[in-house]
Amino acid sequence: VVVCVGTPLQKKVHFDTVSHPAPSQTISSANQGILVKSSSPVPLKSTSSNQEQAESDEMLTGGLAILQRFRQQREVPSVAPAAPSFRIVFAYGSQMGASEEIARNLHAEAVQKLNLKNAEISSLDELKLPSIFPPGPNDGRPYMFLTIVTSSTGDGDPPDNAASFFAALRRKHQEVTSDSSSSKPLDGLFFTLAGLGDSNFNRFMHIPRTIRTRVHELGAQAFHPSIEADDVDGIEESVTKWQESMLPALLKATTAAKEKKTVPTTSPHPPQKPEVKGAAAASKKDNENDKVTEAEGEKAAVAVASILASSNTTSDVTQALGSNTPITTASTPTLPAPLLSTAISAGPSGFPLISGNAIITGVPSVMPAKSRLVIVTDRSLIKSVLSNEENLDGLQNDNDISNITQDSSTSSSSASGPMWVSSRISDAVRFTAPWSDRRVLHVEFEMDSVVQDTPATRYLPGDAISVQPCNDPEEVEALLSVLGVDGDLVFTVERVDGGKGGSEAPNATANRVLPHIPRTCSVRHALSRCLDISGSPQRKSLIRSLAEYASDASEKNTLLFLCSTTKEGRDAFAYEIQKPGPTLSQLLTRFPSCKPPLDLIIDAVPALAPRMYSLTCSPLAHPGRLQVALSVVRFTNKYGNRNGVATSWIDRLTKEAVEKANDYAMATPGNKKFDISKFLPKQRIQIAIRKGGDFRVPEDLSIPIIMIGPGTGVAPFRGFLEHRRVLKMLKEEEGEAGEAVAVGESWLFFGCRREDEDYLYKDDLESFVSDGTLSHLKVAFSRPAPITASQNNNDTVSSPPPAKTYVQHLVAREGAALAKVICEKNGHVFICGDGAHMAKDVHAALEALLVQHRGMTAELASNYLAAMLKAHRYVKDVWS
Repeated sequence: VVVCVGTPLQKKVHFDTVSHPAPSQTISSANQGILVKSSSPVPLKSTSSNQEQAESDEMLTGGLAILQRFRQQREVPSVAPAAPSFRIVFAYGSQMGASEEIARNLHAEAVQKLNLKNAEISSLDELKLPSIFPPGPNDGRPYMFLTIVTSSTGDGDPPDNAASFFAALRRKHQEVTSDSSSSKPLDGLFFTLAGLGDSNFNRFMHIPRTIRTRVHELGAQAFHPSIEADDVDGIEESVTKWQESMLPALLKATTAAKEKKTVPTTSPHPPQKPEVKGAAAASKKDNENDKVTEAEGEKAAVAVASILASSNTTSDVTQALGSNTPITTASTPTLPAPLLSTAISAGPSGFPLISGNAIITGVPSVMPAKSRLVIVTDRSLIKSVLSNEENLDGLQNDNDISNITQDSSTSSSSASGPMWVSSRISDAVRFTAPWSDRRVLHVEFEMDSVVQDTPATRYLPGDAISVQPCNDPEEVEALLSVLGVDGDLVFTVERVDGGKGGSEAPNATANRVLPHIPRTCSVRHALSRCLDISGSPQRKSLIRSLAEYASDASEKNTLLFLCSTTKEGRDAFAYEIQKPGPTLSQLLTRFPSCKPPLDLIIDAVPALAPRMYSLTCSPLAHPGRLQVALSVVRFTNKYGNRNGVATSWIDRLTKEAVEKANDYAMATPGNKKFDISKFLPKQRIQIAIRKGGDFRVPEDLSIPIIMIGPGTGVAPFRGFLEHRRVLKMLKEEEGEAGEAVAVGESWLFFGCRREDEDYLYKDDLESFVSDGTLSHLKVAFSRPAPITASQNNNDTVSSPPPAKTYVQHLVAREGAALAKVICEKNGHVFICGDGAHMAKDVHAALEALLVQHRGMTAELASNYLAAMLKAHRYVKDVWS
């Protein structure tokens, strides 16, 4: 025994990050690896009085006495070091989960790698604006280091979980700036901001830029430059580069604050990027995307792994892949150990497993757990919960639904978010031919009479609706099978102890750590209605957590490589996860040694987000009803079959009614309309109106409009035209008899495959032309049918099909007339549909017609359209 005599060392206190337990820490197989809340804490060892202890000490002599005193010194409760006088906060505004994912990853890195144990994480609404102001009089001393990750939603609106914060910030900014005597109230707050967006949208980065500017004007200083990550250029790569310098800057700033030194500051604005103007900007991303074919992608994935296994250099990669393949590696090999061991599948499409002996670099930290599960054992409560969930589909009103789901119908619990109302499907029509591989539906939702014509349900053409979907039952059962979990297991959720590092914000809702999960529910309900079990593998944080539960070393290393931040890891993730889009059950099937506990799935899988669809109607023509057009998503990837969550769900609900209506129409042509109502589901569906911002048909009927929308992009323009038709009738009724109402000309460019396959709303569009509501209807067919002999006035010879035509070709063909409408008649241009290709091609066609028919240079044409964007005369509603 070695006895140290002298001043004993202070026992260090470690606040370990609360993460999901490793497999060896799970309670038992009977509990499915769930952390079960103990009903009573383990009793601490009782202590003796000072007198008794002294008497005991006197009985010991020599080395025994020394050992006793040494033992007592070790048992003295350790005192945690005093918390710093400032807070470190990561806050997000996230509509679809991307900003939250980035913020939580940054928080995990700060806690685990920078040892900033007191760092907090919350949404901006949970953080609340007052909490970012100093708690008392402040002389500029640092009191908060705030990192914000946020996006815009819709047409420049704040995300639902940042709406209250944004509104409060706007009011505070107006209050302070209107008072010239006001000081800088945020002096002492140091911040940086990552903005996420898509430059295809008109109000690109509106929310991130507004928050950054107002916070700075209120006195906050930047400890690191902000970033604007554009989805067109790739968000992950931009954020990864920013993170590499931001986290060290945060550590440097907080260290300076601890040492009471001056915190280094910089400009809050992001570095300026070189601007690419004109059609070159529109086609930049298309050219990049077109470089890699499916075969080249497979070749790249395997070749990168093979070359890295051999520790070769960039030149070797280029030689193996070919100079046109945009996959590169660093000059220094990322993985010195062999990567390639065995093929993941018999076919060529599977990415190879990486050797379990390899050292993977660029691996992110495991995201801290937010919650843990408590299994319900009360049989009467279990029976009640399961009964209510079973009857949920047949509930008839909002009160019944809210009593069971308890706000689980939305991915955001923000009070300033959308107002959800109950509806039912009142009509459904299949637009595409039975033989087509596409399935497009027209669906009508009828709102309950008690909510009709209320602020929650008022809308205009150009608005959209959010629909809260359910997952495919087959996918739910497949995941339950892979997890080995009973779907009828009932649980409640409790917050992880906030004192163990990585705490939630102090003012976060205490009882709703997972607001999208009901307070008490079954596993099947959570997987069916609350969690995104289809899209969740797209979250690298989930893959990182899953890697901890892969017992096979090669499978674990492969998962770590897929979620790594290296260039090779990003390429592998894009090819293996992003492009094919496996469901969670498919991913776990592919990595069979990965056995995650249920609490990880409930905690780490993101909320099932609402899906948005453009309204295709006018309230003047269809009061109390909301109509949409949706294309049912279904495809096959290397993992198996995949279906879109919301579109497939609505298709399942309406399929019987739609097919019966089609059969009736074929059997009794020309007869009255089939009564579809008795075959439609009674299930109540939660919907919410989403405002369209600037995507609005002008109230002034004399203003000309140009509408361009192929496929389901035509949906809002049907609503535009319905609205103009009714407004014209109302104005004619208000005016004097015989007085004409001035109506500007209107153009609609629509595109589809074939007239007999997917010409959406054909009867409606032609009726608009017939009554003068629509001046010009131009339809492009991309896969026109061959001209038959009879159509060719020849009984024996058929002509080949006409050339493929797209909407941008028709825009160019009508260039002279369109240039006159745009430049001389103050015409408004609207584009709806695919933003990755179509919208850019149409933009290029608009620039070209201004050059050709108005004598502009390419730069002037680009600037002219940019000015139209700012004036809200050129508006896009697009998706990538």
